[in-house]
Amino acid sequence: MFLCSYLLAKVLILYGRDNLKTLMHFDDKQQNMQEQLKLDPFTGLYNKKTFNDHLLRLMEECRNTQKFISLAIIDIDHFKSVNDLYGHGMGDRVILYLSEMLKKIQNENTQAFRIGGDEFSILFKGCRTEETYRTCEYLRTQMSSFPLRTADDKLVTLSCGIVCVDPENADLEMLKNAADSALYAAKANGRDQVVIYNDLVPSISPRPEQDGRGIGWESIGNR
Repeated sequence: MFLCSYLLAKVLILYGRDNLKTLMHFDDKQQNMQEQLKLDPFTGLYNKKTFNDHLLRLMEECRNTQKFISLAIIDIDHFKSVNDLYGHGMGDRVILYLSEMLKKIQNENTQAFRIGGDEFSILFKGCRTEETYRTCEYLRTQMSSFPLRTADDKLVTLSCGIVCVDPENADLEMLKNAADSALYAAKANGRDQVVIYNDLVPSISPRPEQDGRGIGWESIGNR
């Protein structure tokens, strides 16, 4: 009787252990699948949906901790020219080159994303304008070292628009629009530069679809 009870208990333990392993494996697989959904499959950076989700959480976190938040939007200059002249394979290499640089600057307070095509973004937690600018300027100078020229014999470069705000005084759309307009200004001013959104220096016209109230620009690049 004792032997039967012992064998039954052992069977139940082994069965339970196997089931536990199966459940743990299934849980790991589910978590991995969920993580993959957050990524851009080509570059391995987080995708646009993850960017929007992360930005919402970061805005709330920075409001609670009274930290500033910075957003940078990056666009590769003359990217269509690269694809037209060298083919999409070379365009892919340019995308991956920038993506690898973005991965290197990531840390607990800095996260990079691929928004789509040749457009990327970076979110900075607790970073002021100067620190954000230094990071983006580093990316700009490194991008021009890519060993390729466009159809009009120009280096492959990037343009970047950045904004730094106190989340208490800004909302999600304001942050996106400001960075996007700064990027537009960088493109309009000749590309290959970093433009900082600045409410105090109304030195350049805003993006056409915005009304321009309180918008100003400070362009720092090609120095």
